[in-house]
Amino acid sequence: MDIQKFWDVVLRQDADAIREYFHPDAWVNWHNTNEHFTVEEFIRANCEYPGEWDGEVEQVITTGTHIITATHVFSKDGRISCHATSFMRVADGKIASVDEYWGDDGAAPQWRQDKHIGSKIRTSNMDIMKGIHATNDYERSLFGAMKEQFSDNLFRWYSEVRPDHYNSNFFTPVHKLTRQDVLAAVAFQKQRGINEVMFSTNYPVDLSIMDGYDCVEYSAYVMAMISDQSHLWQTNKDVEIRDIHTHDISADILDVSDVPEQHREAAYRNMQMVLDVAKTHPEYHWLCAYKDGKRVGTAYAVEHNGFVEMDDLWVAEEYRHQRIATTIMKHIVDHTNGIVYLHATANATPKDMYAKMGYEIVETVYEYYLEW
Repeated sequence: MDIQKFWDVVLRQDADAIREYFHPDAWVNWHNTNEHFTVEEFIRANCEYPGEWDGEVEQVITTGTHIITATHVFSKDGRISCHATSFMRVADGKIASVDEYWGDDGAAPQWRQDKHIGSKIRTSNMDIMKGIHATNDYERSLFGAMKEQFSDNLFRWYSEVRPDHYNSNFFTPVHKLTRQDVLAAVAFQKQRGINEVMFSTNYPVDLSIMDGYDCVEYSAYVMAMISDQSHLWQTNKDVEIRDIHTHDISADILDVSDVPEQHREAAYRNMQMVLDVAKTHPEYHWLCAYKDGKRVGTAYAVEHNGFVEMDDLWVAEEYRHQRIATTIMKHIVDHTNGIVYLHATANATPKDMYAKMGYEIVETVYEYYLEW
């Protein structure tokens, strides 16, 4: 019996696939809540539980008759995290019974914290995701973006300061995105005289709910440097990195000559806002890389509560494959405090480069752009 595949189908809430792993007369006990289930009752309890789920099997022990697992289970929206210890009795390759113990994850009780004993076993994926989400929200707030409840299942991010910037104006669902959500958001945008809308989720969406609109789907991995391996990176010693807080690089930040002409005016306005924010917030770093007396690369980094968001990494085409991007990234790791993370397009080569550098995938983001 492949225990990893079993947990995969449980987390996907795939009823038919789960059923294949059990004997028809098997049973499941959830001891924490004193519940006893038949197979069909267990499948209902698991598959009708609201939300989208992910997890990781952290330990597996096998005996002659049992498979014992310790599994971290968490909701994809980052709101719930728990661990399950499962004692599965297996006969003829299928599960005959399960005794399972669930516990919510959380901080140690205050009385134990006050004693200053013990230390963290690890930084959990849930802690990392929460820190990343908080840093993303903080970066948006620097540009006046605000979050409001739009409906029972939708939150709306919007910014009057950057009304045309995708990262500050979008909808995100609490649970699974529905056709009703799409129609409500489209109607709202139409009423405002806007002919597009963006949805951002942590799981893929059935594209049929977008019928009637031009839809572009985009997915990206959120990758974090959980264990610092930057000492292994090869950098370019001929490249100088300058930070807005230590050098006057305003003219180079506002240089949008590489942007297509029809978009330059909007790009200039956006970079002027970026410059204003960077100058007044020491935690916001805009960086330029120089080689041969020329600006050859840029990126920015935002520090917030032990996390560092890195984005907008760019290297001039004629200077690529000279370790300029790595040199910029190394500067960010060395001159900021916290876990550095970035976004990498799921179907592009850079994600493989980032993985070799030690970045680990901690989340997948799916974005859907609709036009009409």
